[in-house]
Amino acid sequence: MEILEEVRGEQHPDTWLARLTLARAVMAGGQPDEADSMLREVLDGLTALPLVAHQSDPHISRAELILRQCLTRTGSFAEAECPLLNAYNKLARVWPAGHVTVRAAIRSRIELYDARGRPDEAAIWKAEFDLLSSLRGAAASRHLRQAALATD
Repeated sequence: MEILEEVRGEQHPDTWLARLTLARAVMAGGQPDEADSMLREVLDGLTALPLVAHQSDPHISRAELILRQCLTRTGSFAEAECPLLNAYNKLARVWPAGHVTVRAAIRSRIELYDARGRPDEAAIWKAEFDLLSSLRGAAASRHLRQAALATD
């Protein structure tokens, strides 16, 4: 990380994306509290960049998604739910339906609803995940974009 900061600069988009990857690894390593503060710093840094400061940027949505996953794992369900839906809707408009980030957003919603003891809502998203898995290419992308527009 230090080399990247030295070569690219502390505020370069690549540096913030590397920090995002590091925070995700920290969360996967079982340290969600530490990852939480790292992810919030990354979100602040990404939104301050002039080229990606608008909220529709997919990197910001990806960082929001990972933060919401982290919040779900620490039991901060209320803080996770609404922004998780917003991140999913943004990602569904930007990435193709089969993209790993879109699938991760759906899995995150399933995880959240399972953790909150809301099996009916988890089942809805499991069905959505299964449907998208069965669709291919343009059909899946159309389905996702229509679903995202319907929830706005």
